[in-house]
Amino acid sequence: MVRTDALDGPFEAAARPKQASGKLQEKLAALEAAHNAGPGVAWTILQAQKPELENALKAKEEAAAATPAATPAAPAVEEAMFQEYLKLCKSSKYVQKNNASGWHVKLKMAERLQDAHRQTEEAKKVRTGPPVCHTAVKENARLRAENCALEKDVIDLARHPHVARCGEDNSGPSIVLLHGLLVNADHWRKNLPALADQGARVYAIDLLGNGYTDRLVPGSPQAKNLSGETARNLTEVETELLLEKGVRQKVTVPQRHPLGSVYNIFTWSEQVTDFVREIVQSEVILVGNSLGSLVSLQAGIDAPELVQGLVLVNPRFRQEHVSEAPALARPLISLVQRLLRETWLGQWLFDTLKTEAAVTEILKEPYFDPSQVTEELVEVLRRPLLMEGAMESTFDILSYSTGPLLEQLLQDERLRSPIWVCWGQRDPWTPMKRVKALDEFPNVEKLVEFPNVGHCPHDESPSLVNGLILDFLQHLSSKASKPA
Repeated sequence: MVRTDALDGPFEAAARPKQASGKLQEKLAALEAAHNAGPGVAWTILQAQKPELENALKAKEEAAAATPAATPAAPAVEEAMFQEYLKLCKSSKYVQKNNASGWHVKLKMAERLQDAHRQTEEAKKVRTGPPVCHTAVKENARLRAENCALEKDVIDLARHPHVARCGEDNSGPSIVLLHGLLVNADHWRKNLPALADQGARVYAIDLLGNGYTDRLVPGSPQAKNLSGETARNLTEVETELLLEKGVRQKVTVPQRHPLGSVYNIFTWSEQVTDFVREIVQSEVILVGNSLGSLVSLQAGIDAPELVQGLVLVNPRFRQEHVSEAPALARPLISLVQRLLRETWLGQWLFDTLKTEAAVTEILKEPYFDPSQVTEELVEVLRRPLLMEGAMESTFDILSYSTGPLLEQLLQDERLRSPIWVCWGQRDPWTPMKRVKALDEFPNVEKLVEFPNVGHCPHDESPSLVNGLILDFLQHLSSKASKPA
């Protein structure tokens, strides 16, 4: 499994070639100690270096603008730094110790740097101009091509696409895995290799505002340009909630994010469909957990020609939605959301909840088996919360109490894909009467309940979900082979 992203690295010396040797050795020594201590320490050191590296880059660019002819080129220094850093990362005791555990592949910074270096060289040869589409994947691809280069000394993790991929050279069907609320692509680390081993091409991406993606400034031109709501004529929608078998309730559903935020289901849908067009380049099966199930459905509506089928894993019913919450509770919900976004209370709460102990306790609610809440899982989900801007994007997403509902999407006539739905029997967040009634919708062909697992069965008991996905692939293949 290969993770395509980038990480800040100790490249300050490339900006000042004459001081490269001493500075490089100091940084490599610090980084080696951090690697051996664990990823949290390494991340802290790298983040602490970032302002210094950015200042060095700025000074270098200003000097180049003032006296271009006098600016020394430093390819030899750059290459020496690159090779030493490569050797350090490959020999890191931490990487060697954890190599087999899947998600730690992303800590192999040597592979990332090789990928970044290759893309830099390609970008030098081909400049493509403005992106054709405005969604997150294309925008980040443009930023990578234009702004991320080893000769610019700083590679910023938060600005680039974060994709896990496995079996990309396989000839089988393509699968894109979409994570749930406030987690990231690494939540599928137990599924990617197992599905690829069966011949599938498998991808998992971080949805914008989650994981290691850029955190955009709310209301900024870039955020408005990227928002999937911008180009849509969105109004309130009348739909029916499915309360249990045969029992429905009519509701009015406002579609726009109450804050006008870029972090909405339409943005994420466009991110997914652009990713499929530009990277996967084939029809896909979308598998979404929780929030990812809604994104999968919206993508199937927006681009039915790209989506061969859908697997919804513990689909999200959004009980915090204004159309779901009791009328008397709505003002209170809005007040709490505003206090978290705009006062010290939000910072205090976020700082409290992003600790290792707090994340561990929070995960014990949706996970039925507490033994599955491992240190690895906690690190997988906690690490992106330490990034700059994570608090603001988190509360923006938690304030998203409008937008499409599950039943609304399942009733959309543009949705053509066959759907299988599965869930954990012991999930405290999924209303059982409602999920068991979803086969009333014509596209839903199969319902599967997994015993003794919670909200994240793909991680808590991955063999169950992997087996279901493979059965779904076989089902689609059988349908396709039957004469019309």
